[in-house]
Amino acid sequence: MTNRLIPAAWRAESRAMLLLAAPVALGQLLQMGMNLTDMLVIGRLGKEALAAAALAQGLWVFFWFFGMGLATVTAPLLAQAQGEGDTAGQARVLRQGLVLNLLIGLGIVAILGWSELLLLWLGQAPDLAREAGHYLQALRWAIPPLLLMTVCRNLFVTYQKANLSLGFTSGAFVLNLGLDIVLVFGGQIIGLSIIPAFGLIGAGIATAAGCWLMVAAMLIYIVTKAPFRAVWAQGGRWWPDAALWRKMLVLGLPISVTMVMEVGLFAIAGMLMGWLGTDPLAAHQIAILIASVTFMVPWGISQAATVRIAAAVGRGDAEAAAQAGWVAQAMGLVFMGAMALVLWLMPHPFVRQFLDAEAAANVAVLDLAVTYLAIAALFQLFDGMQVIGVASLRGLSDTKVPMFFAIFGYWGVGLTTSYLLGFVAHWKGVGVWIGLATGLAVVAFLMVWRFRALTAGRGRAIPQPI
Repeated sequence: MTNRLIPAAWRAESRAMLLLAAPVALGQLLQMGMNLTDMLVIGRLGKEALAAAALAQGLWVFFWFFGMGLATVTAPLLAQAQGEGDTAGQARVLRQGLVLNLLIGLGIVAILGWSELLLLWLGQAPDLAREAGHYLQALRWAIPPLLLMTVCRNLFVTYQKANLSLGFTSGAFVLNLGLDIVLVFGGQIIGLSIIPAFGLIGAGIATAAGCWLMVAAMLIYIVTKAPFRAVWAQGGRWWPDAALWRKMLVLGLPISVTMVMEVGLFAIAGMLMGWLGTDPLAAHQIAILIASVTFMVPWGISQAATVRIAAAVGRGDAEAAAQAGWVAQAMGLVFMGAMALVLWLMPHPFVRQFLDAEAAANVAVLDLAVTYLAIAALFQLFDGMQVIGVASLRGLSDTKVPMFFAIFGYWGVGLTTSYLLGFVAHWKGVGVWIGLATGLAVVAFLMVWRFRALTAGRGRAIPQPI
C-alpha cells in the first residue's frame, strides 16, 4: 500500500537522501555530543559552573556559526562542480576554502580573547563572566579546526562518502570524552596525581584538542586516499584567489548572517536568562542542549538536501532539484514530530543527566528545565522546517532573500517577542522561550514558501550554476 501511495521517483530520492543524510546527521550528533559531554562533566562541578559554561557556549556558538556560514558555501560550489564534471574546479574550491576559513577562524580566536569584557558589557554577573572567560580562553581554539572540518566534510558528502566524516567525528568524540574527565577532574596513576584538575578550562582544552586532531586526520585522508587524492592532485594555488574569494564571500556572507540570526536569537536568549539569575540560566542551558541534540538530525538532512539540489542544478535538472527539497522536508517533519512527542511526554530522564537530582539546590533548576523543554517540544517541527528550507534554497544559490527572512523572523519577531513576554509581561523564562518558538515558526513558513515559489510549476527555470 505504501509503495502505491508514494511515487517511485520519491522513493528513489528518499533512499538516496537517507544514505547521504544518515552519516552526516550521526556525525553532527557526535560533534554536538562533544559540547554535550562538556556540559555533562561540567554539571558535576555545580550549577554555578554550568551557568558560566552556558554563557561561554552561547558566545562561542555565535561566532562559530558565523564562520561556518562561510565554510558551508563550499558545499554547493563543490557539488555543482561535481555535477559539471569539473575536478579542477573542485580542487580550486577545496584549497581556497581551507585557506579562507583558516584565516577566518584565527580572526575569531583573536576576538574571543576579549570574551570576559564582552560578557561584562552585556550585563552579566562578574563572577559568571570571569569563569566563562576562562573557559573560552581554551574553547575558542576549537573554531579554526571546526571550520576546516566543515570544508573537508563537504568534499566527502559531494562524493557520497559522508560515512568518512562520521568515522573521524567518532574518534574525536571518544578522545574528547576521555580528555574531559581527566582534564576537568585531574588524573591519577597508582594514587599519584599526575594531571591537575583544570575545571572549566579543562573542558575547553579537551574540545579544542579533539577538533585539531580530527581535522588533521581528515586532511591526511584527502591527500592520500581515492577518490579525493585525484582532486588534491589537480593542484591549484594556496595564495588568495581574489575572484573565488569574492564569490565565496558574496554567497557565504548571507549564509553567515542567516545562521548568526538564528544562533544569535538563542545566544541573546541566554543573555536574557542570565538577567533572571543562575537557576533560570542553568535550566535554559539544559533545555537548549537537549533540543539541540534532536536538531542535529534535520541539520544532517539539510546538508544532504543542499548537495542533492546543487548537483541537480549543475546537471540542469529542475525537477530533481524540487523533488530533493520536498523529500528532505518530509523526512524532517516525520523525525521532528516523533521527537516532539518524546520531549513532551518524558522530559525528566533527560534533564536529570545534567545535575544531581538528589541535591536540594538543583530541584528548582531541573523543574524549570522541564518547563522550558515542554515549549521546545512545540517548536521541534518549526526548527526542522526552517533548517531544511534554508539549506534547500542554498542549493538553488538563493542566499540573500533567506538572509532577510532570518533577520525579520529571528530578531524582528523572535527576539522582540522574547523580551516583551519575558520582561514586560513578566512571564520570565517561559516568555523568553515562547519568543524563541515564535521566531522559528515565522522563519520556517517563509523559507518553505520561498522554496515553493522558486520551484513550482512546469515552466520553472533552473537556477544558473554558481
